[in-house]
Amino acid sequence: MLILHFVLLFLLIRLARALRPRAPPLRAGCAGRSFLLQTRGGLYIITLSAKPAGGYHFESWVVIYGGVEIDEEDDSFIMPESGVTILAVFARNYTGSGDITLTFKTRGGTELEELTVPRGSTVDLRGYMSWREGFDFAGWYSDGSFMERLDEIKMDGSRTVYAGWEPFDDVGWADWFHDNVVYVYENGLMNGTGATVFEPDGTVTRGMIVTILHRLEGEPAVNYLMPFADVAEGAWYAEAVRWAASEGIVTGVSETSFAPDDPITREQFAAILWRYAKYNGYDVSIGESTNILSYTDFDEIGEYAIPALQWACGEGIISGRGEGVLDPRGTATRAEAAAMLQRFAANVR
Repeated sequence: MLILHFVLLFLLIRLARALRPRAPPLRAGCAGRSFLLQTRGGLYIITLSAKPAGGYHFESWVVIYGGVEIDEEDDSFIMPESGVTILAVFARNYTGSGDITLTFKTRGGTELEELTVPRGSTVDLRGYMSWREGFDFAGWYSDGSFMERLDEIKMDGSRTVYAGWEPFDDVGWADWFHDNVVYVYENGLMNGTGATVFEPDGTVTRGMIVTILHRLEGEPAVNYLMPFADVAEGAWYAEAVRWAASEGIVTGVSETSFAPDDPITREQFAAILWRYAKYNGYDVSIGESTNILSYTDFDEIGEYAIPALQWACGEGIISGRGEGVLDPRGTATRAEAAAMLQRFAANVR
């Protein structure tokens, strides 16, 4: 079956021999698109057409995959047996003498030219995208921390935006945790459970969480006698646990056991983050006035974790699981861990 992938900005048209294209809604920059299929000497000839929306102009076709050559005179090409991906590049029209620039840092993706725009204008970033082999484009971010994804940007001065990327097939734009996963992936805090799998509903272990915080601190080495018999010398998490124990960030599930491979519970995670915040000298006083008695399962919270959960709820780091349930002893999912880490970085650090 012959298949053509025809991409307009974020758009994808699929063509098969049955010629039943399925087109998603139009986005910024594109007012219409069409194709003409003809047969000539047994060959399938595809002629492309794209109409820019008001305020945009068409610039070029870019062959992403398939190796076809597009005729510059009539925008046609011979359809091969394998799939083809073609990108239609649009640019926004700006009038007047622009004196500031918007720079796109694509970070390994296809390059975009700088925009020159009038000071005070607003650029709709949804009209611009990049493509990178093996990754999904996650959007444009205000800086290299990947904390804030931007749909548009006010040009009160020359600005630079940065492309975010993630390689996971099980993380999509519509998922509530999408931006959280991009943040932890781009900052090297969490990887996938496979090359293209994040497993958002999977669990995260106590050893993993301590290792992430150790990375945030620049992986300091400490001379401290390991108090936990179940943390083997040379284990991938051993030095992180040694550091965290030496600073009072972790206390173990008992005096001699850390349980590094156990899935971390929500209250354990909150307690470790709370102690980590105090270790760094961050203000944790918000927890003193936060009321968590409204949760129906308040009585399930371990006594040690009450001040930590008051703080985490007050800072917006953790929230309930619906219907008035906090579920303090439930295991934190990988998606929840990513969200808690980003919220901690945004609200506390």
